[in-house]
Amino acid sequence: MVFVPRKFQAKVIASIAGDLWRYLAGGREQADYYLKPDGTPCEAAAELHGRLWARLGIDRLDRAAFQRLAAGLHPLTGTRLIKVSHVTRVDPVTGASITHGGMRVPGIDCNLSPPKSVSALLPFATPAERAALERAHQAAVQVTLKELEARVAACRPTVNGEQVHAPGELAIAVFTHHTSRPTSETAAEPGRPPDPQLHSHAFIFNLAFCQGRFLAVDSRPVYRFATTAEAIYACQLAAELQHLGYQLAWQQTRKGRTWELAGVDRRLTDLLTGSPHTTPPSTPRRSPSRPTRPPPACSTPPKPVRSWTGSWPALTWSRSPPRTAPGTPPRSYSPKSSGSSRSPAPRRGPGWWPHARSCSPAPPSSLP
Repeated sequence: MVFVPRKFQAKVIASIAGDLWRYLAGGREQADYYLKPDGTPCEAAAELHGRLWARLGIDRLDRAAFQRLAAGLHPLTGTRLIKVSHVTRVDPVTGASITHGGMRVPGIDCNLSPPKSVSALLPFATPAERAALERAHQAAVQVTLKELEARVAACRPTVNGEQVHAPGELAIAVFTHHTSRPTSETAAEPGRPPDPQLHSHAFIFNLAFCQGRFLAVDSRPVYRFATTAEAIYACQLAAELQHLGYQLAWQQTRKGRTWELAGVDRRLTDLLTGSPHTTPPSTPRRSPSRPTRPPPACSTPPKPVRSWTGSWPALTWSRSPPRTAPGTPPRSYSPKSSGSSRSPAPRRGPGWWPHARSCSPAPPSSLP
């Protein structure tokens, strides 16, 4: 089970050529990324989750409404709902005003995917079984996002002059995909089908309604909720699959107890994930840049290590009396009544240099 939130900043948007809708919905340019049950390339239909959609009057999301919401505008009227900060400075050469900033984060993409054994079962299942597995996954996604909206304080309204965190109404668009994205390995083999991978992109728009106004979404509480969201999704998906009659095989991992579908060959899931377990045990692993070589031959045998059988002389230790400057009487000390018979060591005199309390050290002639 995976729940991975990712904030779409300028660098991430540039890596997908600036077309966020094409990245989430797929299309004929990425035909092997999303297919209909009959194999026809199509775009993934967006499912709407969150209470903000009813306030905005949206029941279906298309490219135009998506781009307006990503820019902080109303999806129907185009009215700006979230202000964009700009910084204006004067060019010292031409004297013209130059505006910087205005780059808005459109939202947070949360990737939810079931265990690999669920995705590995899709090519071998009947159409009815594939539809049932997809409905179980979507039901788990719906429960997870409902808890995220109700429990995560992703808004920062100002109350009585102080900024606080509070939950708000969110707008989440979910795109469900059935295969993994094309990689360099799959592109190098013409005609190779994509690997099956059932997953959903839950895109949380950077727009929320809280305390009677529209606000931006704080991504830090969403990141902190990732572990809890993953646990909610795993428990709900396990309940949905058990209700369909599937058996679960539990295992202990570094993240805790996880499960896979019982009866699915481990070699198949390792093949889809590219796990190193698929490498035969007899094949040595080595880096291509650092070839292995035999160890250098030793011309002379190593010398045996001799053990020492002697004994150390007995050592004694005694506390030396404190050093004080000549003519300085020792400071009187009265121990507290703590019930201990051991008397503490006397303190050093204030005239003892260089540990004197005064900032000016004693003259060198007065040292012992």
